Amino acid sequence: MFLLLSAAFTCHAQETAEALIISKNGNIIAQRDCTVEEIALFLNTTNQIVEQALPDDTIVVLRQGDSIQADYGRELVPDKVTGLGKIISWCLGDNISKYFFSHYWHGNGNINLSCNQFIGILACIKQNNPGYQLSADTLAHDGLVSPITISFYNTMYEKTFGYATIYVNTDNRIVGFHDIYDYNPLEWGVRPCKYEFLVRLVAIISPSTSSTYEINYGISSKIPVDAPAGFLGRER
Repeated sequence: MFLLLSAAFTCHAQETAEALIISKNGNIIAQRDCTVEEIALFLNTTNQIVEQALPDDTIVVLRQGDSIQADYGRELVPDKVTGLGKIISWCLGDNISKYFFSHYWHGNGNINLSCNQFIGILACIKQNNPGYQLSADTLAHDGLVSPITISFYNTMYEKTFGYATIYVNTDNRIVGFHDIYDYNPLEWGVRPCKYEFLVRLVAIISPSTSSTYEINYGISSKIPVDAPAGFLGRER
């Protein structure tokens, strides 16, 4: 269903392919000195977002061998869950999935991702290349941003996001992220069967303290159209 990225972005990506790589642990490493713009093109995001993620001692250029540390939640410490929740947590396996699950289980409220956590998501999208389905009525224009739903199944985020929404600006650069973490059953076949089964099981056994919550970064549907100066755009 998803289309390949636009020819323009593909061309830019090819130009920076040898300059930057994503390492086995997910960090973005410079193969030569790289400008902020080159890094932004590589991750298909904006210069402003890259600048926030750069090491503190980096001003304009990421030097050869230096890296941007993408945060995949490996250091997050999930809250302890007991009973049936402990079994579900064990089944989830990886640390980031356990963390977001425990956050739901205890009803801890919304999460705003850090810039480096967003960089991890961008790197995941880059590696798995789901493509963006853009049509005439979803293209951003006049300084607005547009939402696009993409699948994170078959990636490291499949047990956390499943399907989530990214926001692109007029240059088709990714500037925001939004997801609702819940356990609402869908029609069989929408999700992979094993995850639909898990969703329905958790929906049944969740305690009264559990709560659906939102995961956001940057420009998303939660930023008002009259947001103060400094935001990168507005939602359509």
